[in-house]
Amino acid sequence: MKLSRTPDTALNLLDRVSIWHIAAFGLAVRLAALALVPDPQFVDAESYEVIGRELFETGIMSSHIAMPLYAILTYLSGGGLGTDLLNIGLSTLTIVVLHRLVQATVDSDAGGKIAGVIYALWPHAVFYSVTGLSETSFVFLLCLALLFLYEGRFVAGSVLLVLGILNRPVTDLIAPLFILYFALAIHRMSIGQALRRLVLYVTIYGALMLPWWLHNYAKYDSFVRLNLGSGFVLYVGNNPGNLTGGGTGDDPQDNYAVVEEEFGRLFAIEDPMERYTAFRDRAIEYIRDDPARIAH
Repeated sequence: MKLSRTPDTALNLLDRVSIWHIAAFGLAVRLAALALVPDPQFVDAESYEVIGRELFETGIMSSHIAMPLYAILTYLSGGGLGTDLLNIGLSTLTIVVLHRLVQATVDSDAGGKIAGVIYALWPHAVFYSVTGLSETSFVFLLCLALLFLYEGRFVAGSVLLVLGILNRPVTDLIAPLFILYFALAIHRMSIGQALRRLVLYVTIYGALMLPWWLHNYAKYDSFVRLNLGSGFVLYVGNNPGNLTGGGTGDDPQDNYAVVEEEFGRLFAIEDPMERYTAFRDRAIEYIRDDPARIAH
């Protein structure tokens, strides 16, 4: 009998707890982590502070691999503790956004609250909220964008998707597919209506990305749509020394010595555009020469 009552007891408890109670609990967990977890002093976190200051003082970021939004947020929040508090706030709000998103998709308030509890305690979510990195703000922007798209608010959803790309460009290629999926599969729009939503997204994309494109043109005297990190990342994942599929050298099974000389030579190229192209082309050459190994 006790076992049969357990689900009902859990559901009754969820009924008595609001999502704001869960968010407050998540906030307390993150503040405790801020106080107890030693600052890892990630190089990336320090770099965001530097390039944010550069962007406001000179108009040009020295980094060739970063996007601008998180650097701007870091600068505006003052870096250090201020940025940690900003990330803690965004991570806490993500609990509320996830609740609403899950509640809407499965039509269950209890399901949304369970999702909120999971995120409130999720170790990676807590960790990244106190490390000064861009993951927390990106997750918040993406979750809120998906919620707006689910609610049919395509303008707001599109804006947030592009802001997410300006934060971290990992969803750049898949974002248009989000628009089409929500238009066609969720809202059952016609092909024409879906294409109009896609054109809307592309228009918003161009408008919000334009200042970044102008920045890159002034910096490189060439059009750079995102940043110059993709060539390096493509090479690190696709070279003769990468035997595991992760970053070369991250696993003892990798044979980094095979590409150590080549890597050093490519990395020593001074011109950032030439270096990007060299890494990209070498990776593509390796993929073309051994496609079966890459697929494996």
